[in-house]
Amino acid sequence: MKIETFYSDAREGFRRQDQLWFRDQCARNSLDLHKNYYEVLLGTAQWLVSLCDAQVLTTLSVAGGQGSGKSTFARLLLTAVEYISDKRGVVLSLDDFYLTHAERYSLSKSIHPLLATRGVPGTHDIEMMSLVVEQIRDGQPVQVPEFNKAEDDRSGFRQVQGGEIDFVVFEGWCWGAKATTKDELIEPVNSLEAQEDPAGIWRNYVNDQLEAYQPLFDTQLSIFLQVPDIDAVLKWRWLQEQGLPDGTRKMPKSAIERFIAYYERITVRMLKDSPQQSNIVIELDHQHAFSCATLKA
Repeated sequence: MKIETFYSDAREGFRRQDQLWFRDQCARNSLDLHKNYYEVLLGTAQWLVSLCDAQVLTTLSVAGGQGSGKSTFARLLLTAVEYISDKRGVVLSLDDFYLTHAERYSLSKSIHPLLATRGVPGTHDIEMMSLVVEQIRDGQPVQVPEFNKAEDDRSGFRQVQGGEIDFVVFEGWCWGAKATTKDELIEPVNSLEAQEDPAGIWRNYVNDQLEAYQPLFDTQLSIFLQVPDIDAVLKWRWLQEQGLPDGTRKMPKSAIERFIAYYERITVRMLKDSPQQSNIVIELDHQHAFSCATLKA
């Protein structure tokens, strides 16, 4: 189902001031977003508000490969919902729950050296994330961690008032991914696995850790930003790195290529599986524009 069909009913309710609001958001966040983005964003927000009004929505997830724009979409979606309604939400990023640098260093020594690098399942503090979610649902004030990627370490905490939250948006690159069979892990998928994990210790550990993530992944609704392929992930993650503020420690392209290799196995599997498992699938073309949106409510 194409975007113009999927959001035709929602578009009829858009107002001139909605367009001005969207332009203001783009200006505030230094974003250059296209018309399709506006229609998908506002249409999805209207749909979510209707579900909140019917009291059938409290948790939503947004997943997608590196550089797909999932963090931006999750943040703007929350802002759009708050703009058109009295509903209030909070975005929890899987990235903010990375283990500290010291904790990952410990894993690299006790299990496998590749676990020093953040990103894959097994490098997050899911116990902390589960506790945060529970406290929010109970209406308690909660301290949510923040992770500084430039420093590769946890930088502090922000407070969220649980009693003021109607719904939670979870966003993360591997949100919804499921473990695979041991047989599928035998053959390496790239040079990183072949050269630095020849015995498969790292990839088996990552796969086993995914089982512990499944209770967290069990949200009521899910959105998947479907990238064209792994080459697009590499290209967009490189462009994302170039957009970091001046003075920030930026990775060279060779380091980006190595970094993406950590994610490749699960990313490729999600490109195959997640479209069938998600409520909304938003396809991106090679120009990073929304080309198609499908609703499977």
